[in-house]
Amino acid sequence: MALSEVGEKRYAHGAKMHQRSDREDRTHDYRAWRRQQESTPYTNDIDHVEWRVEHNRIIPVAVLELTRIDDNDCSGAYLQAILKRYYAQGQGRFIVHCADQLNCDAYIVAYYQDLTVFHLYNLSAQQGWKIMSHIQYSQWLRSLTPQAIHTKRRMRHG
Repeated sequence: MALSEVGEKRYAHGAKMHQRSDREDRTHDYRAWRRQQESTPYTNDIDHVEWRVEHNRIIPVAVLELTRIDDNDCSGAYLQAILKRYYAQGQGRFIVHCADQLNCDAYIVAYYQDLTVFHLYNLSAQQGWKIMSHIQYSQWLRSLTPQAIHTKRRMRHG
């Protein structure tokens, strides 16, 4: 079935719109339940996988872990606490592993609720924090092309 036949709402540039008018996280109950199960302590969600289509092939270009900054004081200590949490809980290791399997990099994106400032940390390269405006962050997202990703990874891995 073609996408246009399913009646999905889309933005002019083709991206799928949010299909519901509420802001409910409809996965919360499942995730809370799953973490209580005794089968294994290892469960994790990935917030976003950025991908592109090139020559009719789907190409992942970044794995993003999103964390909202609720405090107006986003000091170096605050950002270090975010990193410590990702590394201490194994979540950072898992996200980097997933990104490696997809042949791209993993990032933490810490952002203010009003989406005016973004702090970007490359978990795969262990580099950051880069501070970006919403315009700069949008530009960075657009820069994630398959060619740019593969060139950067080739340079880093020799």
